[in-house]
Amino acid sequence: MEKKIGFGAALSLMALTSAVTFVLTLSVSRTVFNSKVSEIDRLAEKYARLDELDAVVRREFYQEVPEEDVLDGMLMGYVYGLGDRYSTYRSDREYEEYQDNNAGVYVGIGITVQVPESGDAQIVDVSEGGSAEKAGIEAGDWLGGGGIPRQPAEPPGRCQPASTARWGGDWLHVICCCY
Repeated sequence: MEKKIGFGAALSLMALTSAVTFVLTLSVSRTVFNSKVSEIDRLAEKYARLDELDAVVRREFYQEVPEEDVLDGMLMGYVYGLGDRYSTYRSDREYEEYQDNNAGVYVGIGITVQVPESGDAQIVDVSEGGSAEKAGIEAGDWLGGGGIPRQPAEPPGRCQPASTARWGGDWLHVICCCY
């Protein structure tokens, strides 16, 4: 025998489901909102010193504050404050200059090396016109303890000259260290 739910009961069930959904959504939304507000309060406290300094500088500085320079200086100081010598901040202009200065510029003797599990370094490519090519170094040569051709690897921590090549007007000595 099939049991039928009356119209009033179905309507009541839908209203109850809607109310529960509304209460749950409101509870979650309130939690998210409160966390955002507490984050804003934390940030406001954090930057209160900066606001005070900004007010004093704008009031006391003898000329108009150069907004972009101040912002770049703050960002540079932020990254500097990380204490990581490898991290740096560059303004848009400085970054563009950096990219222009380093575009297509490679420094080295013109070799690509691969270090297999044996620990010796094998030359896998020699750049055309590079100092390595001019010195007679070829792909397939090994950088080992005594130079080219490959010699047995030195004990860990030992460094020895691996090859010498003329680079510009100077001699470049490649040192192979085993670790």
